[in-house]
Amino acid sequence: MFYLMLSLSCVQEQDPVTVEVEVVNPESDTDTQGEITTDDTGISSNTAPSPPEVHIMPQEVSPGSGMSCSVRTASEDPDEGDPLAYDYAWALDGEVYPLTVGEVEGGITESGQYWTCYMRAFDGVEWSEPGSYTVFVDGCDVGSLAFTGEDYVEAVGSENLELSDVFTVEAYTKLDAEAIDEKVVIVSQVSGSTGWWFGTRRTSNGGFKTEFVTLENGLETRYVGAQLPASIWRHVAVSSDGDTLRIFRNGEMIAEETWLGMPSVSGPVLVGTLFRPGENGLPPDEDGGWQGLLDQVHISDDALYTETVEPELQIRPEDSSVLFFDFNEGYGDMTFDFSGSGFDGILFGPTWTNDSPCSSPD
Repeated sequence: MFYLMLSLSCVQEQDPVTVEVEVVNPESDTDTQGEITTDDTGISSNTAPSPPEVHIMPQEVSPGSGMSCSVRTASEDPDEGDPLAYDYAWALDGEVYPLTVGEVEGGITESGQYWTCYMRAFDGVEWSEPGSYTVFVDGCDVGSLAFTGEDYVEAVGSENLELSDVFTVEAYTKLDAEAIDEKVVIVSQVSGSTGWWFGTRRTSNGGFKTEFVTLENGLETRYVGAQLPASIWRHVAVSSDGDTLRIFRNGEMIAEETWLGMPSVSGPVLVGTLFRPGENGLPPDEDGGWQGLLDQVHISDDALYTETVEPELQIRPEDSSVLFFDFNEGYGDMTFDFSGSGFDGILFGPTWTNDSPCSSPD
């Protein structure tokens, strides 16, 4: 058993503080004693701690660089007073790697590798489920959310997010080949019958075209892009400099036109749906839910794209970011907003995957 100083980042403030965390080798015994309580029937019971939230630094891992695995959010133990110990395990390209400490030394990592750090919490009686974090060497993180058409993520508190006519909305998408809805929405912000959404709409030949849509008292104004192929990752973006709205697919500008501007809206930002299922008089099967995978949903109050570019596989938050979900947590019913705005997302149904643009950067 040994002690290691770990960096524990506060999710809300994102200012790192140093704490002392007890770490044990998973192969060794521990003499840490947890408190076992007795219920009304006289039967002893213990509740396992929650999984810790894990992070790997640096965020961009380049070939040959070292890595540090740390606790971003500590485990919680329902049995008050139990001391918690943590252990490490690593996997390289899905196979167990013989390392049980939090550091990977420099000179080991190679381009194209996937490294995963696992951490568990121990209360002296039971281990928690492992928390994990995966990185792709070359600076791209692995992870996404899978949506079935009825799932969505709500950005808590985002009613206060009101975009001007200068903005960018972008995401990585992997459309399900079996998608059947007329609208397949990536992200939206609607209050009543006024707002906006970005996603795809079914065409007469059965495919889907990207489009950005504004709603004014139920009246749609559509700005149409190009076909979005299914079953492969594609970066999509809509960006406005105030007068001109542009739509991009994999960095290529595929639509450019003068537009009418952004409506004033005070509804929450929703990822993967146009409306919360069942609200506004719309049953879930008409909500325009996303079907497939979504990754790295980013909203900025700046025009980040004005011409054809080569998009980065890993989107990073900028000073202009007002919402950014990287969908790399891998477990739980929350996803964190790394823009600094604090609009953390609650998951209503989508499931975690280890798929991402890094898995197939075509």
